[in-house]
Amino acid sequence: MRVPEQWSSMARVWSQVKTPLRPVQSEIDFLNSYIKKHFTKPLSILILGVTPELYNLMWPPFSKISAVDKSQGM
Repeated sequence: MRVPEQWSSMARVWSQVKTPLRPVQSEIDFLNSYIKKHFTKPLSILILGVTPELYNLMWPPFSKISAVDKSQGM
């Protein structure tokens, strides 16, 4: 399987992917607590690689979040 095909198929099976390709709950919890403690104003976030767990973190209200990926399937 060529690399572009691999990432296109990854989008379809993301719910089955495990660490290290997918953040674990302890990492998500840490990031959420860090964000809550250190950021109160809206942020502009750029996520390189479309990772739903990062996009769905508890960003301050009205933050602008952009996620980009080289693979169109992702």
